[in-house]
This record gives sequence, C-alpha cells and structure tokens, in this order.
Amino acid sequence: MHLAEVEQTVRILAELRVRPEFRLAGLPPNLKPANMDQAYVIQEALHRHFEVTGYGKVVGWKLATTTKVMQERLGINHPCPGAIYDCNLFRRHGNLPGNMVLRAYGAECEIGVRLAKDLPAAGAPYDLALVADAVDAVFTCMELGNQRYAHNEETRLNDAPTVTADDAWGWGCVVADPVTNWRGIDFAVLKGTTTMNGEIVASAAGDLPLGHPFAAVAWLANFRAKHGLGLKAGEFVSTGSIIKPAILTRIGDTASCEIERLGRVTARVVD
Repeated sequence: MHLAEVEQTVRILAELRVRPEFRLAGLPPNLKPANMDQAYVIQEALHRHFEVTGYGKVVGWKLATTTKVMQERLGINHPCPGAIYDCNLFRRHGNLPGNMVLRAYGAECEIGVRLAKDLPAAGAPYDLALVADAVDAVFTCMELGNQRYAHNEETRLNDAPTVTADDAWGWGCVVADPVTNWRGIDFAVLKGTTTMNGEIVASAAGDLPLGHPFAAVAWLANFRAKHGLGLKAGEFVSTGSIIKPAILTRIGDTASCEIERLGRVTARVVD
C-alpha cells in the first residue's frame, strides 16, 4: 500500500475507535490490507496516530485467536495481535464507559505476562525458554474487546488482516496484581472462571494460548521482529482467552475473571 492509502485507512480506523455510534461495514477495496504484513504497517501507523493525538500510549499487547475455542468461534487459524493503551488500562477493577456498550464489551479471561527484559528484533527467533528468561510477572488479565463492525463476527466477513489493522477488537484491559513467584506454576492445570452479574459464564482449566502463555509471547515477539520491532521491558502481553468470554451489553453489567493463583479482576459498565 502507498503511504497515502495507509493514512486514509488510519483516519477511518481512528474514527471507528473514538465514535461509538460509528460501525464499519468494511474498508473500501483500495484501503483493505491484502495480508497480515500490510495490516501490521497500518496498525503501527494507527499507534503513532493515537499517541500524538492524545488517545493513549501503547503500554502492552494483546493476542486474539490464540486458542482453539476462539479460532473455531471466529474462523481464524492464527493469532491476531493488537495494542493496549494506557488510557484504557485498569488495576483490579475497571469502570467502563457506558457509551461504548453500544457495541458490547467482550470480557475475556486471559493470562497476562509482564517482561523484565527487552525482546529486541535482533534476538529473534524466540522460543518459550528465551521468553521465560525475560518474564518478570504473570497475572489474571481481563481483556476487553469491542465489536466495532456492522456485524458481530467480524472475521467471517472482514478478513483477519482488516481486524488486525484495527488492533484485533482491542479496547482495554483490567489486570490483577502481578505474581512474581511464578516459577513452578503449571499453567495447564489452573482453572479460570468468568462470571457476569454473578452468574458463571465459563469455568474450566483453560485452553492455553498456543499451548503455553510464554509461547504466545514468543509468537508475538517473532511476528514483530519480522517488521524490525521488538517488545520492551515493562510491557505486558495479554496472551489470549482461555475460556468463553462474557458479553456486556447494558449499563450496570458486571463481569469478573479469576484464574487460580493469578488473581481476580472485575469490570462494570457505568453511565
């Protein structure tokens, strides 16, 4: 894509993010990314646009469709990366703007991973062991997505590159207190539970992202390295939903996500 086309696409996606009444039926054919590489060029330009216009600075990353349950639900067979901005990052509890509930919030129970060391592009390829050496802490993370399109299951009508360019449904995160003594934890046996308005939506030992949360971080680090980009110490990665999400559609809806040994977080839609 030419620079002018990237800039046009960014303007559309930026408007989509900040105007809750605007839903996108699809990008114009000349602005639709042809592949994931083009999508990532647009996504990085979108991040720069948001930072300079005051929307927020990128403080972390999210991965969508890293687990079988989400891939089957959305018709994608690979992860889709996106950014988390400081303006929509909450600790332990988040009060979610009621105007955004026009599109519904998807509250996903995920394992968050915070880095103590940089994972620069020059160090790729990364694997689970290299990522583990760089991990500072793990924690429960409620990843909050928004349905910004004119139809619910975006990827079945708008392909994965379009969704990735738009940060893969990303809106924000609620994170639990960091657990730094994570060594020795068997992530595969930890039960995750998601509730909405006091009722259990899902509870199970989760379908771990790419088999292990650190493997999901390695995938992201390698994907970014292809574009000459890395991950930085202090950033975190929300590695992908391990169980069925809760869908918040009304003012007052309240969701919680809890993972054994990794903490509990809550979010409520407020007027």
